[in-house]
Amino acid sequence: MEVLFIYIFIFVLALLVGVFIGKLIAKNTSEKVISELEFNNKHLLNEDTSNKLIISNLTKDKTDVLEAKHAIDLKLSDKVSEIKYLEVKLNENKAEVEKLQEKFTKDFEILANRILEEKSTTFTKQNK
Repeated sequence: MEVLFIYIFIFVLALLVGVFIGKLIAKNTSEKVISELEFNNKHLLNEDTSNKLIISNLTKDKTDVLEAKHAIDLKLSDKVSEIKYLEVKLNENKAEVEKLQEKFTKDFEILANRILEEKSTTFTKQNK
């Protein structure tokens, strides 16, 4: 019976040592997994913060670009209006110049005819 008791005692002792070693291994493994998860969590949080910062910067850049585009559109609109106004003024000036040319041409013809008549009259008087 003593041998059986010794075997049971050794068996129980080995079982307890096995359970203790199993718990140590499980605890070590779980701590390792927890450590890796915490590291991954911190990395993801840092990455998330970095991504939020990038998104914030991109949003600001987009806003700046849209504001610049709006300002350029306004300038373009002003310049187009100015060009149209200048084209109208140019056409008015061209028409005025043409009218003046016609007037000067008529005035020149009248003056030339008058001088010609005067000279003809003078020439005729001198010939008589």
